[in-house]
Amino acid sequence: MRRLLSSFLVLPSSFAVALALGVLTLGPGAGVAFANRVVNRTGGGGPPATTAWVTGSPAGGSLRNNYVGFVGCKFTVGGAAITVTELGRWVVSGSTGTHSVTIFAADLTTVIATASVSTSGAAAGDYKWQSITPVALSASTTYYIASLEQNGGDSWYDSQSLAVTSAATLDASAYGNDTVIVGAGATGQIYVPVNFKYY
Repeated sequence: MRRLLSSFLVLPSSFAVALALGVLTLGPGAGVAFANRVVNRTGGGGPPATTAWVTGSPAGGSLRNNYVGFVGCKFTVGGAAITVTELGRWVVSGSTGTHSVTIFAADLTTVIATASVSTSGAAAGDYKWQSITPVALSASTTYYIASLEQNGGDSWYDSQSLAVTSAATLDASAYGNDTVIVGAGATGQIYVPVNFKYY
């Protein structure tokens, strides 16, 4: 059968050799398998490049660690859906704790994604990131992202106005108890800050 195929089909020489040796299989899928390795005919390899949503950095402002509950922000995705792959929390010098960084739906209670972000040993003055199973956020839809903080725990920045990409608008700061989001605060502000990477 392989000889018949190679006789009647016009194939590049490498394809013909691979077919004759039995290391190439043709099927109805989108890829061609060479010795158990799938090659995507549309090109590209590896995961898509990601972008951090919050691009600004805290510049001064008050530090706090006197609150128990979620703190972060309310945001609305722009005209195109995005896929979130990592969640992050800003690291202040002296931080050692682990924080649940969570994306909530607009109903304030439904968890869309969550990650445990450990700041122990992390470089201060930058975000510490934790990968998650990629999750799609719908276009023109409101969500909340927040970090669970403890009284006397790691310090975080009070309400800040920071630059973000056009993927989503920064609507307002947000706060909650130790389970869910309770409400939104100052317009265009963010606590901690928290962040996510997307494509």
